[in-house]
Amino acid sequence: MTTALLVGCGNSNNEFVFTGTSRVLTSVDVQPATATATVGQSQQFVLQATFSDGTTATATQLSDQIAWDSDNEAVATIDQNGLATAISPGTTTITGTLSTAQGAFSDTAVLTVTAAVNQNPQVNLDDSDLAYTRGSGSTAAFPNASVTDDQANLANGTLTISLTGDNTGVDLTAPATPDIGTVTDDDVNDTITVALDDNATPANIQAFLQAVGFQADNTATFGARTLNVTLTDGQGGTGSDSRTVFVQGASAQNVTVAPSGADFTTIQAAVNSVAAQTNGQGSVITVVSGDFTTDGTGNDGIIVISNDADLEGLQLRGANAGVSAGINPGTRGAETVVNAFEIDNQVVIDGFQVNGGATTLASGDDQGFALNDEASNTVIRNNVVDYTGALSGSRGVLTITSADPSNITIEFNHFQGWTSAAFLQGTVGAVPVR
Repeated sequence: MTTALLVGCGNSNNEFVFTGTSRVLTSVDVQPATATATVGQSQQFVLQATFSDGTTATATQLSDQIAWDSDNEAVATIDQNGLATAISPGTTTITGTLSTAQGAFSDTAVLTVTAAVNQNPQVNLDDSDLAYTRGSGSTAAFPNASVTDDQANLANGTLTISLTGDNTGVDLTAPATPDIGTVTDDDVNDTITVALDDNATPANIQAFLQAVGFQADNTATFGARTLNVTLTDGQGGTGSDSRTVFVQGASAQNVTVAPSGADFTTIQAAVNSVAAQTNGQGSVITVVSGDFTTDGTGNDGIIVISNDADLEGLQLRGANAGVSAGINPGTRGAETVVNAFEIDNQVVIDGFQVNGGATTLASGDDQGFALNDEASNTVIRNNVVDYTGALSGSRGVLTITSADPSNITIEFNHFQGWTSAAFLQGTVGAVPVR
């Protein structure tokens, strides 16, 4: 049996010649018959030849014997190797023709081009918190910021930099260069908005962010704020990130608590150390996961945060700080377990498991958090506050009858087993609870 090879030779007239007499070419098919590509992508087409004996082979290029054509080159072009390039959204018919001594054989395929999927811009600030000494002047808020995007520039997009938290005495400043658009600096709300223009390349936006300044004068309260960055690309894409800044006193401590290998082995010892400092406001105590239920004052393991000026703005951060236990719960790891907190100062308690205990502020009942007069501006967030005791007067959060704290925030916690999750006595006023 004589075999006809489609990849055979051409004659002197550059025609495709088949050797042998046992079969002849009957048809060609463009493959794939239908295809989809996004703008900027390529799609390879080939010609599949079918012979009279039912066998098939892929035609290969021999001089000018294979020709390709796109009937709508505004949508896609195709070269003579069958490689199509998507230009703009739409549909085009691709024709492949094989010329042989027997004649010309053609087939068509349909290529649909879709718009490229817009990618969200990526904004990354810094995983670490910014520790800022109150009254120390302007410092870079995002020195390690990075910005990437699939567009050459983000013209018609918007860059917004804002602050969440007490903005008294706090200022965000926009740099004069690089010029990436029209800057609106709202000093009242501490928000910088930039209407981006053609000069707003990812690299220039990154340089702009790295030069944004943060400062807090001596009227600012101690404690945490959140700096937020949102970037839109003008094509429907959005990227965002945030960074926490702690406004602290000149002698603030940023310490760790763990059974071993840390600054302190108990939470109460760390609190007492901060209280012993002069100008230790805004200190941060980070506690690893583990059982700290005998960690406070006395056998009940109550952690006492006293009315000491140097404890103002204290941040107590458990192993799950930043991970919601309530609304839209996150994936929590091993917990930092304590019994209760007795609070007589402005603090943030974030990311603990709180079982409940009898504080000296309200003896006879179990509480998770007992708040006294000076607990104004306290934030209780991201805690699992589950009670397994049997006292009928148990309260997850309790303000003392004679106390008058204000501006208390209770958010993203999980309360279970208490007579009441929050029992706010006195004239506390409105309390944000989420």
